[in-house]
Amino acid sequence: MFTATQEKREAARWMRTAEDRALLPDIGVFGQLQDDRNSFSDGKQNWAFGAMLKWGAFDPGRSKRLAAARADERAAELETRSAADQIRLEVEMAYRRAESAANATPRRPAGPRRVARRSASSRSGASPAWRR
Repeated sequence: MFTATQEKREAARWMRTAEDRALLPDIGVFGQLQDDRNSFSDGKQNWAFGAMLKWGAFDPGRSKRLAAARADERAAELETRSAADQIRLEVEMAYRRAESAANATPRRPAGPRRVARRSASSRSGASPAWRR
């Protein structure tokens, strides 16, 4: 259970990070070189290069998506803390139960049956059965 909540928190963190990075522009570059060594092109080379810039500066739904991602991250973090607290509580309760069971184990007191035997055997003058 605890590892599942940790993984959920990690996924929520990555989603929030992705939404944060959506504010930044995407930049890309490319290059291409083609070597034509056949008889039709006389062994010439062709090349191309370029750059790309993509930026959605005016995305009206971005703030809502970012707020939802942050809320999901916070909820996952609280769920992970809750799971850790639950585990801690269960361990402490088990320890306390074991400790109280160890302390509550009664000693065998001399009950009325044993006392009655002693007194009956001491009257008859014979040695008690527990001394034999």
